[in-house]
Amino acid sequence: MEKIGAEPAEPNVEWLYAMAYAYWRLGDTAQEDAGVKRMVRTFPESAMTGDALNYYLFRATGERKERGRPWERELAIAHPDSPQARSALIISFLCRC
Repeated sequence: MEKIGAEPAEPNVEWLYAMAYAYWRLGDTAQEDAGVKRMVRTFPESAMTGDALNYYLFRATGERKERGRPWERELAIAHPDSPQARSALIISFLCRC
């Protein structure tokens, strides 16, 4: 992580995405969780946020998956036109069939 450098004063969605992925690869689940949650709150309309959240929910199990589901629900309610809201709606529909 030292090679990456310090966090920018105002990190963009690409930086947050890269860091969440890096923390996942390093096995630092607390930092990964914080990064994905920060993306959801800071960049809810970004397709990269949706991708990070989908990837998180796909890999997560147990308590971590349960912790991530409300992030998706809150994002979909607050930002119904976001790529993630559309994706969540389709997945929800398909899982009920």
